[in-house]
Amino acid sequence: MKTKIWQFLILLLIVIIEIIGFSDKFKYYLINSVSINFGMFFRENLIWFKVSTIIILIISIFYLRSKLRKSKIELFFIIFFIKSLQKRPNHWVGLANMLFVLTSIGAISKEFFDSSFDSVLNGIIMGGFMIVYSMISAIYFIKKPSDKTQEPKILITALSLVKEKILHESLKEMEEEPLRNQWFNQIFYNEDKSVKKVGNFFWGPWANLDPIRKSIIVHNASFDEIVLISSKEATKSCNKLPDDIKPQQLITDFLNRFYPNHKTNIRIFSDGTSGNDMDQNGIGIQSIIESYHKKKYKDEDIMFNITGATVAISGAMILKAIPGDRRAEYAEQDTGGIIDVPLSIYSIKELWNELLEKVG
Repeated sequence: MKTKIWQFLILLLIVIIEIIGFSDKFKYYLINSVSINFGMFFRENLIWFKVSTIIILIISIFYLRSKLRKSKIELFFIIFFIKSLQKRPNHWVGLANMLFVLTSIGAISKEFFDSSFDSVLNGIIMGGFMIVYSMISAIYFIKKPSDKTQEPKILITALSLVKEKILHESLKEMEEEPLRNQWFNQIFYNEDKSVKKVGNFFWGPWANLDPIRKSIIVHNASFDEIVLISSKEATKSCNKLPDDIKPQQLITDFLNRFYPNHKTNIRIFSDGTSGNDMDQNGIGIQSIIESYHKKKYKDEDIMFNITGATVAISGAMILKAIPGDRRAEYAEQDTGGIIDVPLSIYSIKELWNELLEKVG
């Protein structure tokens, strides 16, 4: 809330400067109230005052641009224009921003239409203030990309369909020599050195559930909670497994065995939605995210592992990862290792370009 108030105060200051600067009545009244001599000097050198203002605005734009580059923020005017809504179209700061932008565009057009040297300077100054405000918003008020250097605290993933025979076979092979001491990072290979798979999924101690184990290893069991999204089909499949090899028990046993000092809660999320329904799974994932926001977790604390889910669930995860600049990962198809999904609301330029085309 404090951030939005500061943003509004800066906008208010710019509007006041513009009212004083472009309204003769206000401008001369204030200047003459300070000093009549200064008022005469100001009127006689008004053009130079405007040129000086433009120079200051240009310097400010270059300075703010350098800060944007250091912050690794890509500046698109559309970012400010869209983000000005502040998530809710009826938010007072968002409405003020939109009104400022639209009014400024109208005023700039009018000044340039007049074509006089003085009016062109007015238009340039108005445009400069609009650009400076948008850059200040991008640097100080729009949410920055998540800090991805810290280990995530919440893992959200989905359960795959799994057969008891394959799972038992995988667990048995893992416990045999010489593999039993390699539980942490074992990737199984065929005799021709290719990665062993079960269908489209990598072989491992948990068969096609193994990306969950690998996420735990890669992040050194940093998770406070692991959420297992269980579709209607996956729930039916897992219910057929014996209790000792159900996913929740597998994870608990693994953590107790290799990370005894880590306390991780395993949570099953099952709302009866089919794994082929992207919209409903998106609603379910959003409810999970909101539940952690209420617990004061930040977006950078949340990690998605999209491996093993249906296309619909994986797609829903990706869509929910982009807006908050949350993190996502998957098991790489050639090696089975865990790879980050390169998601960033600032780096997906093709998405922005397409958006610009649609609104333009």
